[in-house]
Amino acid sequence: MGQMDIEKEEALQQVQDSIEIVENARADQSLNPVESNALEIASLKLRNLERSIIAIVQLELVASLTADTQALKELTVQIKQASDKLSGVASVIEKAATVVESFIKVVTAAASSGWI
Repeated sequence: MGQMDIEKEEALQQVQDSIEIVENARADQSLNPVESNALEIASLKLRNLERSIIAIVQLELVASLTADTQALKELTVQIKQASDKLSGVASVIEKAATVVESFIKVVTAAASSGWI
């Protein structure tokens, strides 16, 4: 895991911990309206931060998966050209790459529609 990944993970964990603390504080029945409103706004802003961090991670995963599937497809072409004996293996790898590409399209469409 790279430094940027660690920082994203730590940021997400900190935001999620803060959400939990804010939500527990919101349950206090003795809060006055100003306190309650401040905690509600804090909760909304923290959840927005959480969604933004998750969206960044999703975009990076999609980019990584896309690059990996492209590399696999290129490798299958090389395997098929190099060895008739391994063409069956290459076909299985190619099928896996195609399935992952379909998955990427579904995830990308769902993310752009706000489903995830």
